Amino acid sequence: MNNQNSSTSNNNNNNRPAARRTANAAETGGPRPTIIDARPGPGRGGSTTGGGDPDSTRVLVNATRDLTINGGGPSGTPAPTRLVVRKPGIGNALVHTISWDIAKALGDRPYAIIGSAALVLHGVPNLTVGGVSVLVPEGARPRRSEKLARASHFRLSKSGRVYYKKEGMKESVEIELWEPDEVRQSLSERGVVVQDGIAVLRPTRLLNIQCATWLSIQNKAGRKTEANQIIELLAVEYMHLLLTLIGDSKPVPIQNITDEFLAKLAVKEPELHAAFQKSRAWAKVVPGPTVTKGTNGR
Repeated sequence: MNNQNSSTSNNNNNNRPAARRTANAAETGGPRPTIIDARPGPGRGGSTTGGGDPDSTRVLVNATRDLTINGGGPSGTPAPTRLVVRKPGIGNALVHTISWDIAKALGDRPYAIIGSAALVLHGVPNLTVGGVSVLVPEGARPRRSEKLARASHFRLSKSGRVYYKKEGMKESVEIELWEPDEVRQSLSERGVVVQDGIAVLRPTRLLNIQCATWLSIQNKAGRKTEANQIIELLAVEYMHLLLTLIGDSKPVPIQNITDEFLAKLAVKEPELHAAFQKSRAWAKVVPGPTVTKGTNGR
């Protein structure tokens, strides 16, 4: 709602795209903040250090106040509270520019913009975006990364991350590539809509990703890490936005809206659960989450 290298399931869970996880977060007062982008942990490409790339948690908040979240203190000690400071992101116009350049660079290769950038492309206003996430077919990340790196304004770091920077930009923007098994959402033609020449995942598919992410955080054993708390908050905010965006469109089955998901959501996020109950976006509750592979990429 951007990254890569799916060597283990744990790595996959810790590197979910934007808008995919929740947490016990204490607000500093006023209206509930909207977390727009958060990317935790070490860099992609199998590196534990990110090859010199920044790998501290980065958070962007659309709110009048900063946000505090519960820290993860040692066992038996009070968990410290840490202030998550708002940071500037890229403007919506730049999101369109970068996405268009991605579309040109990848040509007819299957892909879809996901995450917060996808919400911008679907017309959600006033979002702060930290980077652009792209869903690619299973096993296609290395090829897509290399193809982007050959195009103008893109570069590939030693750690395998893709960055975008053109003349006039002060800082590079990360382009995170995701594969279907990492986000529990397939990449298929019917799940993608083309907006101004840019392939974007449909809102119902974006919602499917958020549902899976939120539930995976609930099912993690032990105390939630700070990164997972941020991801959880982000998932909740994105689900609210997506339900509004989808509105009363034709209902479709959303695989990750399961009985388990709804039961846990009712306890943890009753306001969001009520929004799901009122929504006509999804056709029915299915027995359990389904992870489908993407199309074979070229």
